[in-house]
Amino acid sequence: MREYQLALTERINSATNAPVPTIPMLGVSIGEDRWLVPMNSISEVLLVPKITPAPYTQRWFLGVINVRGNLYGISDIAAYFGNPPTPITAKSRILLFSPRLGVNSGLLVSNLLGIRNLNEFKQLEGHDVAHRAIKARQFEDKQDRLWLELNLRALIHEQSFICIGR
Repeated sequence: MREYQLALTERINSATNAPVPTIPMLGVSIGEDRWLVPMNSISEVLLVPKITPAPYTQRWFLGVINVRGNLYGISDIAAYFGNPPTPITAKSRILLFSPRLGVNSGLLVSNLLGIRNLNEFKQLEGHDVAHRAIKARQFEDKQDRLWLELNLRALIHEQSFICIGR
């Protein structure tokens, strides 16, 4: 019994010392800023399709798109944050929220910056957060560029994001 307890204690200690796996992040440009979005909160990245406008909605709500028979509400996240509207170019993309978030929604972003690992960044402390959607974490990369983390789960719980009507 003693040997079993020692073996179990050793396994528990080795498990607590194991590195915590990090969720891969997708780097995107939103306006002039660099953002990190957890890959597990995105189901798909699309070229910008035809967006059907919805009348009497906020200026940042662009309308709806049809993806394989499912409608998704599309928001210009830069405009939502109070920045100028995102121009749609060849580099623009739509990020569709993961179905596990429970909403058929997507965001227009300016550009994709690739898949990133948080181990590549240094987390910064002490900063102001304008929206809860920014997970209160800022990072700096090896080139001393600032990156913000976008929390889609928090974004869909913001009353101002949910209420798209004017």
